[in-house]
Amino acid sequence: MSNHKASDEVKSKRNGKKISTSLIHETEVTSPVIKRITRQQSQMDDKAGRPFRLQKECHRVPVAGNSTTRKSMQTRKCMNQVSDANSKGAKPNAKKGEATKMSDSKACNLKTASILQLQCKDKRSSYDSSERIASPDFSCAQNASCPQGRLSDEQGGSVSSGLNTFNDRKQSKLRRCSISDTKISSTSQMAKREDVVISSTSTVAPKIIDAPVFYPTTQEFQDPISYIESIRERVQPYGICKVVPPKTWRPECKLNDDMRFTTDIQYVHRFFNRWGPNVSKLACIRKHLQSQEIFLESSPLVGGCELDLAQFSTVMAQFGGLQQVIDKNKWSKVADTLRIPKAAQDRMAKLQDAYCKYLLSYDMLPKEEKERLQQEVTNECEDMRQRWVKLHTDNTDSALEDSSVDEDDEDDMDFYNECMLRGKSMSLSAFYRIARNVSNTCFRKEPTTQEVEHEYWKLVDERLIHTAVHTSIVDTKTLGRHGWNLTTVPSNHHNILRYLGSMSGVTAPWLLVGMLFTTSCWSCDSHKLPSIEYLHTGADKIWYSIPQSEHVKFRKAMHSLVPDLCSEGLCWLEKDAAMVPPSALLAEGVSLCRVEQKSGQFLVTFSGSYVANICCGYSVAEAVYFATLQWLPVGQVAMQTLRQQCKETLFSIEKLLVLLGMSEVDRGNAKILSWVLPEITQVRDTELELRSRLRHVGLTAAGRYGWSEEGHSRRQGKKVPTDTLERQCEKCDYPCYLSMVVEEQENDVYCLQHALEYIRDKKSCQGLKFMYRYDEEQIQDLVNRIELVVTCTQDDQHTKNKVASKTSVANAASQP
Repeated sequence: MSNHKASDEVKSKRNGKKISTSLIHETEVTSPVIKRITRQQSQMDDKAGRPFRLQKECHRVPVAGNSTTRKSMQTRKCMNQVSDANSKGAKPNAKKGEATKMSDSKACNLKTASILQLQCKDKRSSYDSSERIASPDFSCAQNASCPQGRLSDEQGGSVSSGLNTFNDRKQSKLRRCSISDTKISSTSQMAKREDVVISSTSTVAPKIIDAPVFYPTTQEFQDPISYIESIRERVQPYGICKVVPPKTWRPECKLNDDMRFTTDIQYVHRFFNRWGPNVSKLACIRKHLQSQEIFLESSPLVGGCELDLAQFSTVMAQFGGLQQVIDKNKWSKVADTLRIPKAAQDRMAKLQDAYCKYLLSYDMLPKEEKERLQQEVTNECEDMRQRWVKLHTDNTDSALEDSSVDEDDEDDMDFYNECMLRGKSMSLSAFYRIARNVSNTCFRKEPTTQEVEHEYWKLVDERLIHTAVHTSIVDTKTLGRHGWNLTTVPSNHHNILRYLGSMSGVTAPWLLVGMLFTTSCWSCDSHKLPSIEYLHTGADKIWYSIPQSEHVKFRKAMHSLVPDLCSEGLCWLEKDAAMVPPSALLAEGVSLCRVEQKSGQFLVTFSGSYVANICCGYSVAEAVYFATLQWLPVGQVAMQTLRQQCKETLFSIEKLLVLLGMSEVDRGNAKILSWVLPEITQVRDTELELRSRLRHVGLTAAGRYGWSEEGHSRRQGKKVPTDTLERQCEKCDYPCYLSMVVEEQENDVYCLQHALEYIRDKKSCQGLKFMYRYDEEQIQDLVNRIELVVTCTQDDQHTKNKVASKTSVANAASQP
């Protein structure tokens, strides 16, 4: 009996091992189906406790929370049930040929629980706790003037189906790792799309967050900067927010169709990666034409749109070549295949001319010759890339000398490495016609925002189609007297930039004219200035921003994804340099915000925010900078950083501080001066130290500039500074407002810091002259006056508090 019992136990163990092996195999085959069912159930549970959102929330990654513990308990329970089933063997009433196995429901439960347990364990090990972010609280957007229902409806429809186009092959490979190599059913294939999303439910994964939307009342809407300041602390972590004005507000925007401006050409297919299949073939065509002394500076135009020569060559080959197209009169079909609008003037004649001039000789080359061209172009591309990177990321003089290029090489470098080039002058009506043709080229009918977003990221990621669009920034003004008319924002009493006077690009608004796919790439304003943009008319804009909590991970991701386009230092990302897809950032663990701006709505960008936007069609927007007192410490650091990296600045921070201090010290405005005092004290210390060092090295020749004795100042018997344009340093391009050193023979200007370096290199002060706007006594006197106002106000406040305290004590003592 004991031998039989031992034999039965061995068989039982063997059977248990076989069943476990088969279950693991079945789990790998059917796991996507189980995951899809589990995800649907979790979505139903999640929707029951939150406001309505659009159903396609594929970019949202829910957090499992305590469900992990429950599923772990279910796993142990199911395993016990399997063991019981194995020990009991087959059912007594089992039909002939029926396999001995546990029920389908138990198998499903086991598969679901075991997979989730393994994935939770894997995710917990792959994500560091420091990388996790809390899901933002959207209550900040639900103020008294913004009901929750309106907020949900506004933000709920902004989900795009085009956010996951990046790195599909990589994601597909990841999915295949969790699925058996054996044949799977069509249901399992459908479930593969949900695998990556479902596997992230056990941790706080990166996601796309809806940016806050505000609906101010008519009363709140009276002063724009005051309203923005009232929501700043709640919204600044998101980077951006949308403000929908009251329905009664209708601004004026009068534009002249004959208004002319110069455009910039953006190559959408080169925003993420400069080199791709389309650019590679175009480079081969360009190099072949150069050997025949035909220089292709830009692609030929048809209907105002650049012709995609690489695709044109491919289409002609598909139609059998030039002779077949001519014999069978297929030029119209070729034009339709290239999606050239029928409204384009002489489109078939222009296509024939372009093909004969630029493509015919290349298409007739043998295969070996094309391969040789391809290899040469690849080598040239790598060489140009290295030289371009050194020129744009290394600011040292030796790097600039080593990377100096002649005019022809500069053109080649721009072709290989630039995604934006200077366009031509055109009228607003001509711009609109080109915008209409571009839209007709890309879409058969008016596209939705989601369709535009999907197609855009497809173009950026695949890089198969040559896509050139136009954009322009125009210095102009709109009419109107309301506070939110952006021409009045620079003069707002909360805006400290008003002390600078009228400055193009700073205190004067500018118009942003765009068309389909016009892009503002990922960037952060180098001066850390906040801004307001109003969309006057046209199609929607899609905005993205990086929350403050994600800035470190964003920088790390950008250096990983586009290392050639990033440099070191605080100003590490050039404007209009790279447009990285959200899906690529999500794959790198970076969360981001998203919002759609419609015509008649405001978009506020906060200080230090990384933002990007895409136009969904022809549009005209207006934007302007502003700054409050809270910006001063941030602006001081930003200006010094730009100066150290020899980047051009819009204005001098010293000028703003001096004019602000001089204006407010006479008024005794201690609230403003308390913000100015620490910054202007730092400016004074630096300025006086540099002047002392210049005298020490022997620079004694000096003179004064920027002063006048006319009018009111003469009657008072004193000189005052005039508002003259500051000259910029030859080395760092910084505006020299307080002082400068002039090399009189060449009339070159240096800031004091670079003047000291110049003297050290030349070992002589000959030919140099120190020029100053304020002498040391005036600078010191201004700081002392500001300090006095702030100190007296603080003392008065302290005295008032002591009196109030004594009064309250006396009143308390007098009471019975």
